[in-house]
Amino acid sequence: MNNAFFTKKLIQFYDSVFAINQDKFDLKWALHNSSHFRSGYFNFCQFGNHWYHSQLNQLSYKLNSKLWTFTLWKKFILPSLKSKMETTFLKHIPKDQQVALKEPLNSLFRVIQNADARIGLMSFCEMALFINNMLLYIYQTMELPLDLFHDIKDYQNQENLTIFSEIDQEVQNHPKAFEITLYLATLTNFFDILDHSTEYNASDLYEIINQLLDDQEDIHYQHNHNTLVDFRYPKQLLQHKPKRILYEVDNSGEVIYDLLFINHLLSYGHKITIAAKELPCFNDVTINDLSTLLQNPILRSLKNAHSQKQLQLISNGNSTLGKCLHLMSADYKEAYLNADLTILKGQAHFDAMPLFRQQKFKKFPISYKKPLLFLTGIRSNITKRIVRIFQGTTQFEGMMILLFNYSHRNTYPWL
Repeated sequence: MNNAFFTKKLIQFYDSVFAINQDKFDLKWALHNSSHFRSGYFNFCQFGNHWYHSQLNQLSYKLNSKLWTFTLWKKFILPSLKSKMETTFLKHIPKDQQVALKEPLNSLFRVIQNADARIGLMSFCEMALFINNMLLYIYQTMELPLDLFHDIKDYQNQENLTIFSEIDQEVQNHPKAFEITLYLATLTNFFDILDHSTEYNASDLYEIINQLLDDQEDIHYQHNHNTLVDFRYPKQLLQHKPKRILYEVDNSGEVIYDLLFINHLLSYGHKITIAAKELPCFNDVTINDLSTLLQNPILRSLKNAHSQKQLQLISNGNSTLGKCLHLMSADYKEAYLNADLTILKGQAHFDAMPLFRQQKFKKFPISYKKPLLFLTGIRSNITKRIVRIFQGTTQFEGMMILLFNYSHRNTYPWL
């Protein structure tokens, strides 16, 4: 696993990504017209916390892409990504594994640092796929567990299952159960161990849940003050005739509140397919994690729904943050085409299925064949920049419950 090995793998990855992006036919299962689709809102040569940073980045790349790689890429963009990985990924694995992985990771990032100008045309999602594929190869070669976060994920799940067991019956019987379970599924996206801007505390959740059961003040506030939160459209769509729903989960821990929401949706007679990662990717939920969770007696109602074919579990075929639509499994494609609604959790899914492609000053909506309901916290700089485009403001109210339907312009958040 030297520089030459990673360089070869990166070149092969370049070739596959650009071949995929030129062949739009593969996405006709998901889109009416795939000409404007890319895996993410921004390529690396478009990144920037503010519009003028982004414009400078793009201009620099257009004027001299080679110089861009030696300056902006090496000095600013990549160091930020590497620092993020070191302070999140390495911090949460045992010391002996940190030591063992130090040299292979340094070698991997040296290759990425010295990449040619094509790196600027890759999206965050595509880069995350390459890095995670290399990490999985490193783990396998060094005979390390493929899921280095297994113990942390299991701890978070068990801690939140305890809360689930104490609140499930009271929440499901509450007259505002739909709003409460939807709100909790969205709110808990903030409790991500890889994001140090938010601190997870189970006692905080108890307090939030008790307040929600009493007066729903937080729900009313978000609905009245946050233009990216709307409970009406999802409620109108999901509280009537039974539907087929594809639900894509995000991180461990918060997945327990996805299951709380799903448990409520099942009571309306909906048939739900839950999609998770095929292989480990940091603290994201895998299909094996889901299967294990459903064996827990606390989730017996979900296990029964699974036995009765009202609930299904599938792999989405990916092993990256969010997903790459070109790599979806056959099971996922079938579930998407059969679904009346796709629910997507987390910022990475929001970035991986962009709502529009901006060319100059015009936005072209992406023509997804199915309505999408995004449930996420607004935390990362990428998500905040997208929200700025939607709202034209630098003020954020924290979360997003956003329904997008290509066939209905009134769901376009930028209009």
